[in-house]
Amino acid sequence: MPKTKFNTYVSYKGPMLCIDPGINTGYACFPQDDAVPFCTNVIKPSHPNWDIAKIVHFTILRDVFSRNDHKIYKKVYIERPKYFSSHIGQTAADTDALFKLCFIYGGTYAILSSLGYEIVEIPVISWKGQMTKLMVDRRIARAINKEYPNHVSDAVGIGLYVRGLLT
Repeated sequence: MPKTKFNTYVSYKGPMLCIDPGINTGYACFPQDDAVPFCTNVIKPSHPNWDIAKIVHFTILRDVFSRNDHKIYKKVYIERPKYFSSHIGQTAADTDALFKLCFIYGGTYAILSSLGYEIVEIPVISWKGQMTKLMVDRRIARAINKEYPNHVSDAVGIGLYVRGLLT
């Protein structure tokens, strides 16, 4: 398989989970050799208090990914966050959104590792670059002729990138 400059594999054909971490974490389950996810969802705790929402989030995450129906997906591709030195990046840093994203990313990584998943980090810059949500959605539609809600579309985009189909 060809490697990217970030040492992550593209063109992986096995069953996999793809995760877009955040307080609303999107995920997509891809079966063997398939470009279209078998299931997608968003883990979305509804509590407005961050201290409670993060606990609810991690509880839901552990419950969902410890179920036997997810155990066929041994490999997990998760988006690794990055600070971008732009107006939006600075706003995210100033409002603690970047801290919260990194906290959720780290907790998600730790939980999935403890459940026995093999985790591959996909740097956001390698799969998405500077694409907007709309651009990601258009590329997904071009690749598999489907639309997905916010957060799920990034998880699907990661999967298509890993399959070598996000062009």
